[in-house]
Amino acid sequence: MTTHISAVDVLNWDYMVKIAREHRYLVHSTDPQRALAKFAFSFVEADPEDRDAVLSELLRDMTKPPSTRRGNEELVAYLAGILQSDQKLLRKFAKQCGVRLLPQ
Repeated sequence: MTTHISAVDVLNWDYMVKIAREHRYLVHSTDPQRALAKFAFSFVEADPEDRDAVLSELLRDMTKPPSTRRGNEELVAYLAGILQSDQKLLRKFAKQCGVRLLPQ
């Protein structure tokens, strides 16, 4: 039996709060720090029942085909690092929301 993993159990809440910045008028940014701060704000400000969807959407958007399983693994590792979060839990969450990853 597989246990459902919640986004709030995956991401480092204190760090997300620390980096969250409101960007009301920023729809898209190519600056990694601004995009990360916008994501953190969206995650922190989302209703608790919507946080899984916020993280799922980010992961699915970042790993759309033609991405490779190896590339997706690298992305999950990178994202865990910059979000100061547990890589194994983030990987499990990514698999749970349909991200194609290498078998383990």
